[in-house]
Amino acid sequence: MNKIHSAVNVVSALVNDGSAESTGRTREREPCSQVTLTSHAHWQLAAALSFARVFHTATLLNDGSVLVVGGVGASGHLASAERFYPDTQRWQVMRPMPSARFHHSATLLTSGCVLIVGGFDGHRILEALLYDPSTNVWRDAGALYTTHGLHSATLLRNGQVLVVGAHENTALGASAERYDPLTNAWVRASAPNSPREQHTATLLNCGELLVVGGSGSAGAIHVVERYNPTSDTWQRAASLPTARLCHTAACLLDGRVLVAAGDDGTSNFLSSVELYDPKTDRWDLAGWLNQRREYCTATTLTDGSILLVGGDGPDGALVCAEAFDVSGLRCALADAATTPRYLHTATLLANGALLIVGGNNRQGPLSSVEIFR
Repeated sequence: MNKIHSAVNVVSALVNDGSAESTGRTREREPCSQVTLTSHAHWQLAAALSFARVFHTATLLNDGSVLVVGGVGASGHLASAERFYPDTQRWQVMRPMPSARFHHSATLLTSGCVLIVGGFDGHRILEALLYDPSTNVWRDAGALYTTHGLHSATLLRNGQVLVVGAHENTALGASAERYDPLTNAWVRASAPNSPREQHTATLLNCGELLVVGGSGSAGAIHVVERYNPTSDTWQRAASLPTARLCHTAACLLDGRVLVAAGDDGTSNFLSSVELYDPKTDRWDLAGWLNQRREYCTATTLTDGSILLVGGDGPDGALVCAEAFDVSGLRCALADAATTPRYLHTATLLANGALLIVGGNNRQGPLSSVEIFR
């Protein structure tokens, strides 16, 4: 496993000096153009977190608030949870998890509860948790069949959650399992053809799950697979033109999937943007970012554009944001954020604003929060 793929080993370095910069990386390709996005949207600082954190999760709850859980802070692993209320622009510290974890996943269930799966506490964690926002209570959600970290967890249309990832050693093979909220139990799902972690998983309009790229036993992979929940089967899809990990993905309003940025597995940051059409099972090169990066976020805004924020670049944490215009297939520089960061979370609020929380830069884990609207 390369780079941050061994998450346990990198935590102490992030806490101690806040730097995950790399040198000697070559440019993938220059972007086609550099233009400034004309928009009334701008960044503004919001109230800071009570606990600086990176490797955390942020989940939009049914009442419009955002639940931030776990991660790594200045003093180590975190069990803490806090909740952001957009109407008052304030944070409230909630009941902490029974135990600390980072690199976990958090999935909002149809019941309104949040399912916390896997992650690390020095080792990969087998147990899952459920958080009830209405009562501020944590309870047990059973043990998975195998430990997961750097995995994906996706809410399917039937209300179940599919967890996809590799075993602790990717050479042991791929793993997938499903959580059924009605029984509060885990069941084995058919395994993908390729073991991977640090991939993306995107729910398609047809109800299938698209799993893209990531890190396998031999590094970054091209392999793309589609999961059919009805038949519990995996099918190989068209391969990525560029193998990548630590990338980001967003589902467009028309059902296509945008994949951007990341690392090609040879310590080379990527700037390419690729679009997948589920109807034709085809990838097309859609353009180039103005700045190559990894560990950024990509969010589909209410106008259909994709906003990419922050990330780790050749010179360290990035402050720049870029908006990808799907109709014109171009990236435009948006207003720069106030704080350079990567490994942060980005949550689209009910009012259309984008909430950016925490992350990491030269100063280490961040408590700063900002809003784009």
